[in-house]
Amino acid sequence: MKISIITPNYNYEKYLPELLSSVAMQDFPEIEHVIVDDGSTDNSVQVIQEFAHQFPHRFKLIQQANAGQSAALNTALKSVTGDLIVWINSDDYFTENVFSKIAKYFNENPSVDILFGDINFVDLNSQFIFTHRNQSFRYTEAALLGFTMFLSSNAVVWRSEIMEGIDGFDSNLKCNMDGDFYSRLFYNNNFSYAPLPIANFRKQPFSKAAENDDKWTVLMYREIADELKANIARINADQWPKIVLVLLKNILRMKRGLTRIVTLRNWRKSQQMKSYQRNQTV
Repeated sequence: MKISIITPNYNYEKYLPELLSSVAMQDFPEIEHVIVDDGSTDNSVQVIQEFAHQFPHRFKLIQQANAGQSAALNTALKSVTGDLIVWINSDDYFTENVFSKIAKYFNENPSVDILFGDINFVDLNSQFIFTHRNQSFRYTEAALLGFTMFLSSNAVVWRSEIMEGIDGFDSNLKCNMDGDFYSRLFYNNNFSYAPLPIANFRKQPFSKAAENDDKWTVLMYREIADELKANIARINADQWPKIVLVLLKNILRMKRGLTRIVTLRNWRKSQQMKSYQRNQTV
């Protein structure tokens, strides 16, 4: 079994070594990591080339003019040759020796098309904050409440064979390309959850795309609404009685979500306080 990793990169020279090292040091031999540099203006390309030179059978660099994250992901998808595919962004990194566990899971569960697990939240200095536990769900739940509520993008692994007939990422989307993609990928495929931390997610104070778009919030809600409309069209009429029960059950998830929000807010305040104290000392 061969595992393909796809990574879009734009000016994340600072974090690339940690990601690439986490791939290079995996104990699973059959890995290809396709990194698409989307017109970076820093030293990202040089960093990737150094790893590709040292591990030529593990890393592949593709360069293209800046076209956005979705376009970079689609370029990567066209280049993969593995049996399994996983997406991770260039400022995040994998947990130790996780690919051997992933391959074992798929080998032992041949009927599973998609595996999703957990992620560890880390700060900008790679210090652990907490483990975000995902949990099993039905398609109708995620279709109505949003796939990004149930999934972490760098903790989803799927068989490449199910990509047939599924378009890649919608390059017109800027905020919800992951939710839209997973709503199509998970439809009519068998998926399963495993309590396995797959990657470390670096909690950035803001996204680069949002920083450059003052209409980000409006755009985000519009794209989420479009996903919901498409998802509802996929749901059969006879499923609606079950959907009511799904919505009632998910009210209980609100407590868990609020706890996570409070945790992140407290962490952000502590980071701001540390920054203020440093500035006062200077």
